[in-house]
Amino acid sequence: MWVVTQTGFISIIQRLPEDTNLLNVRSRDQLSLLAICKTLRLNRHRVMHTPEADYEFRLELTREQVNKFLASQVQAVDYPNFKDRVTQTRGKRWHDALLDVWFALLATSTTRPYYRTTSSTR
Repeated sequence: MWVVTQTGFISIIQRLPEDTNLLNVRSRDQLSLLAICKTLRLNRHRVMHTPEADYEFRLELTREQVNKFLASQVQAVDYPNFKDRVTQTRGKRWHDALLDVWFALLATSTTRPYYRTTSSTR
C-alpha cells in the first residue's frame, strides 16, 4: 500500500508471510519514517538504512502501530488543500512531485477524459 501524508510518502508491505502482525514500512527518504517515529514516540534509530534496496529507508512496525499512525494522520487533516499543506511541511519539491502524481492518476480517469489535456498546460 502506498500512502502519502503531509509528512511524507510510505509504502507498507507484509514482508514475512509467517508473521502477519509485522509490517515493513518503507520510504525513499528518511524524514517520512522519522515522522512516524515522532508520532508513535519511537526511537529514531529504529529506522534502517538500506541503500542497496529500492526503498532506501525501512521501519518494522506492528499492524497496531501502523493503524495508530494512519489514524493520527486522518485526525491531523485541518487543511483545505493537500498539496498546499505539503508545500508547507515538505517544500516545493514535494509539492511538484505530488502534482505529477495527481496528473498521472488523473490520466486514468474514465469519467473526465477532457482533463487529460490539462497536464500540458500546467
